[in-house]
Amino acid sequence: MGETAVIIGIGGLGIHTLQLAVNLGARVVAVDIDDQKLEVARSCGADAVINSTREDFPAAVRKITAGLGADLVVEVIGGPKIPEVLEESIKCLRLGGRVVIMGYDYGQRLAIDPQKIVYDELEIIGTRSSTRQDLIDVISLVERGKVKALITERVPLEQANEAFRRLRHSEAVGRMVLLL
Repeated sequence: MGETAVIIGIGGLGIHTLQLAVNLGARVVAVDIDDQKLEVARSCGADAVINSTREDFPAAVRKITAGLGADLVVEVIGGPKIPEVLEESIKCLRLGGRVVIMGYDYGQRLAIDPQKIVYDELEIIGTRSSTRQDLIDVISLVERGKVKALITERVPLEQANEAFRRLRHSEAVGRMVLLL
């Protein structure tokens, strides 16, 4: 409630993360490289959107927050750009801010000056799962219409390989569902 949350990567997981942040009362900034995904983010409650191919997103976040920085940055992109995006994410944070890493790619390395983490009292949090209660809470939000399950594509099972290719290249806006 009342925090500024930056969601980086507005794909299937990112758009739902954004909606949860909105429902928890955060001021939400969406960051992506795709204008269509950013429009979906705006329609789901993002207060501001940043296309990181056209803007320096840490500078834009600092401007949006009157120079203070974000309370929370959630990285949801995955893939080979993670080290670069995480370094930029840290530049977005206020003193005592948090970065949550949800996306990953095997073998990626992150170089961070530990002094920055200590002096700015930053937290770096990894996550990959949820509890049973988390699922119950999310289902309740969907049932009450607070979070919209954004299924943008239904794909026949015969086209599963193409669907996975599109997911690997971040081409899906929401969630894709395979049909039997």
